[in-house]
Amino acid sequence: MFKLLNYNCSSTTVHGKITVIRLRLKLSLNPKIAHLLLTLTKQSEYSLKTLENAFFKFVWNSKNDRIARNKTILDHDSGGFRMSHLPTLIKALKLKWIRNLHCNS
Repeated sequence: MFKLLNYNCSSTTVHGKITVIRLRLKLSLNPKIAHLLLTLTKQSEYSLKTLENAFFKFVWNSKNDRIARNKTILDHDSGGFRMSHLPTLIKALKLKWIRNLHCNS
């Protein structure tokens, strides 16, 4: 799906890798992908987990997580890294769609 694993990041920090993931998610959410995420009533838990695992393997260089995943999605003020959380991203896309529908009518 993403070419994150092809990115040469051997000397990149964890913050840098998470920024790469967040930027790739923003740039890759073209209308076709956003439409798929919005129209699927329930995304496969397996596919979301697989994508999340790929992200964390990229961040930690295919090693065990050094920080709990629920801590990495927290804001910097709370001691996290602001990692993207896919289920929350999907909910935000759906809410944005509802807001746009309401404002346009």
